[in-house]
Amino acid sequence: MLIYKNETPSLESIRDFFYLTDNEFDLPLSQKVNIEEYTLKLYTYADFFVCYDDDRIVGMICCYMNRPPEAYISHVCVSSEYQGKGIFKTLFNYVVDQSLEKQFTKILLEVSKLNKKAQTIYCGLDFVVMQQKDNSYIMKKTLV
Repeated sequence: MLIYKNETPSLESIRDFFYLTDNEFDLPLSQKVNIEEYTLKLYTYADFFVCYDDDRIVGMICCYMNRPPEAYISHVCVSSEYQGKGIFKTLFNYVVDQSLEKQFTKILLEVSKLNKKAQTIYCGLDFVVMQQKDNSYIMKKTLV
């Protein structure tokens, strides 16, 4: 049974999930960041929206909600075996609800130019490209 929570998992659980899903990105996470350092940074500063199957993390959105009026989604991943089950959409709705509750007016994120699937999903959620970088887009969703 899938369980959704807005809570910070243990440092070890987060790190293990990152290693488990490392190769599920167009460019493996470990090629973009040092997973140990990234885990600690998120654990220390981010809000977590997590989906569990029993006690195992199967989906996660990590979002910085410390610079109003903009929340910033730093990490999104749903294990490949759980994709297509509405996990991302449920987690994202929690992010929106929490952002509104904390009076944020925008949600930002960065997505790889190679990740067409994610771009399509984000556009369907009313994100728009606000800036281009060499290999990515910064996208914004206005909440109010």
